[in-house]
Amino acid sequence: MAVLAARSAVSGQAVGGLAATAAGVAAVVVAGSGARPGLVAAALVVALAGFACLLHALHAGRGLPVRLVLLAGGALVALCVAFPPAGSKDVASYALYGRMVTEHGENPYSTVPDDHPDDPWYPDVSTRWRQTPSVYGPAFTALSAAIAGVGGENRTLVRVLFQASAGLAVLGAAVLVARTTDDASATAFVALNPVLLASVVNGAHNDALVGVALLGACLAVRRHWWVAAGVLVALAAGVKVAAVLALPALAAWAWRRHGRRAAATVAATAAGLLAIANLAAGPVAVARALAEAGQQHSRSSVWNAPFAVAPDRLVGLLALVASIALGVVLARRHLADRHPEAVVAAALAGYLLLGAYVLPWYHAWVLLPAALLWRSRLALGLTVASAVLLLGYTWQPGDRGADALLLQAVSQWAAPLVALGAAAVLLRKRRSAGEP
Repeated sequence: MAVLAARSAVSGQAVGGLAATAAGVAAVVVAGSGARPGLVAAALVVALAGFACLLHALHAGRGLPVRLVLLAGGALVALCVAFPPAGSKDVASYALYGRMVTEHGENPYSTVPDDHPDDPWYPDVSTRWRQTPSVYGPAFTALSAAIAGVGGENRTLVRVLFQASAGLAVLGAAVLVARTTDDASATAFVALNPVLLASVVNGAHNDALVGVALLGACLAVRRHWWVAAGVLVALAAGVKVAAVLALPALAAWAWRRHGRRAAATVAATAAGLLAIANLAAGPVAVARALAEAGQQHSRSSVWNAPFAVAPDRLVGLLALVASIALGVVLARRHLADRHPEAVVAAALAGYLLLGAYVLPWYHAWVLLPAALLWRSRLALGLTVASAVLLLGYTWQPGDRGADALLLQAVSQWAAPLVALGAAAVLLRKRRSAGEP
């Protein structure tokens, strides 16, 4: 009887965690962009607390079946796609960059939104980005042009297609994790993660495409599909160029585990495809666009204080060097691992924790491949960092009230401190070779 009662209690915790996660995510999405930041933050806290309880219950082994986790994730993805983005204007930038190709016949790497003030998407583009050419890779530019071409003047259809691309990436990653691990907790780490649902999917952020491509690359390497792995890394970097940081780490892992030929195949395939894509898009224009974007820093960056007193170029260079150095140190520790997902996640963790311009949804790059090792210090540390970062981003400049002041402190102080703390924890050496 005691055993049955314990199993019932654990299962009840799983159901309660799932219900809280779903309710919190739904509240964030339904509230929309006009809601008070305190209410959105409260709903997000409920979702994150429920998610933590759910993972704890599933980890105990007596929770929900994998199929039910996937069904719940699918339902929440559909909800997130059905409602307009609650906290981001990125979809307007995506649409306008795509329309530069399909409607205006121009190169989005040498044209800026301010050149098209009469475009129907222009008023929705954030003022911060109206004078900036596309900062996305050629692969995503091609997808943006395709969606703009299919959606035409139907703004709702265009918006839904961008959100659906993110949603399908998250669900696809969850299915891959489920088939690889047959583990409900690992599957829930992706399918029911509030950061991925309320931020990445509802916000239509292309970072989910980066994450699922890197997850696919890791699984391809597991099967010794070296060319496929190179193609997938190229696709990830073709969406956001920072994903290229995973390439040397993955190639080094392949060299150590499978020899020079495997590493060379992965590296040459990815590098060749990226070179061709950037030549087609115009290498000078792409380089100029990325250089302009490289001078940006986000409000939760650990480098905000140095940016306030030193030249932007100098601080930006220091941030780049520090983030790459942290990624190299962390990746080296995982070169002997049996599987490659840790080395990929570690290589990008440096950028996500110490980069000058990092937003909550960027963590999708790592959260999707890290689901295969979700119990590790690396995966859990980045999960906490992404959650605090997203909580801070429920505040926007101009918000007033006691709740807004608290969330402003989370955004400008707590999030950077958590990122630094996570970096410090990850830099600690593992206790044993078997610790993930």
